[in-house]
Amino acid sequence: MKSAIVLAAGKGTRMKSDLCKVMHPVAFKPMIGHIVNTLKQAGVERIVVVVGHGAEDVKEYLKDSVTYALQEPQLGTGHAVMQAMALEGIGGDTIVLNGDGPCMQKETIEQAFMANQEHALTVLSAKLKDGAHYGRIVRDEMGHVKKIVEAKDCIAEELTITEINTGLYVFKNKELFEGLKEIRNDNVQKEYYLTDLVEIFNRKGWSTNAMMVADPNETMGVNDRVDLAKAEAWMRRHINEKHMRNGVTIID
Repeated sequence: MKSAIVLAAGKGTRMKSDLCKVMHPVAFKPMIGHIVNTLKQAGVERIVVVVGHGAEDVKEYLKDSVTYALQEPQLGTGHAVMQAMALEGIGGDTIVLNGDGPCMQKETIEQAFMANQEHALTVLSAKLKDGAHYGRIVRDEMGHVKKIVEAKDCIAEELTITEINTGLYVFKNKELFEGLKEIRNDNVQKEYYLTDLVEIFNRKGWSTNAMMVADPNETMGVNDRVDLAKAEAWMRRHINEKHMRNGVTIID
């Protein structure tokens, strides 16, 4: 069974809007709508949307097309996934996505599930010339994923790594919920980080993997109005390219 957890509890303060972040439209559809539709096109059977700020708006829009979990208060990505208890005990694989990433395509989601067939965890990564503020994928000499290090915690050598964490993951569902029980919040922010599962899985001897996406822009997250405009431009271009490949000439 294919399942999904969509993290959509954030307020999106940098949007400077009363509308919760995931309800901002891209190509005339709320971001959360793009994600749920794409997941269904990719054959995902159970979708849990983790809501918080603006929960009623999200529920009014998606209605009963998904299952909901409430994250209150918001204590990190690991804590958000912990709320999706409706999936505990279910077999198969679960993809975890952010509700502010509207550009993800069906084909990439399908590839991610395929990439995780022989693994307990697959991190979706991307190659950037400058890793900037993104977490780095640290591999061992055999190429296996050892850990994910947040940019602020990187040593000088790790900052040179150009393979970054997109914040999207596919898990074997059973191992996901077992691993979540071992996440701790002994950090400055006192939050539970999903990235800790890489080291937890490795410690348990569960296979971890990373799949590099072809187009890093597909995994972009929207944090402010500038990001929203970038996602809008990418989406419009992507839609237009599909039409042009099907024989349509677009003048402007």
